[in-house]
Amino acid sequence: MISQVLSAPWRLHDFAPGEGLAAGAHTATFDDHAWTPVPVPGDVHRALISAGRIAHPFFDRNEPGCAWIEDREWWYRLTFDGPVPG
Repeated sequence: MISQVLSAPWRLHDFAPGEGLAAGAHTATFDDHAWTPVPVPGDVHRALISAGRIAHPFFDRNEPGCAWIEDREWWYRLTFDGPVPG
């Protein structure tokens, strides 16, 4: 049995609802180089805070400025080599 650590390098990107699948974000050939590198385990809010895309929603009056996150479709990606069926 072969095991592989799947902790890095995960990437995160948002799409309008339904656009991720239509854009082919699930395909192996999809270009994800512009996506945000993120730690896993983790969550979208923490990843966006770390990347400087949002201010922390629990400080001051930042929460309304983060409401757009709930209206987006979020995709995580990781590329790795797996066993070849055969």
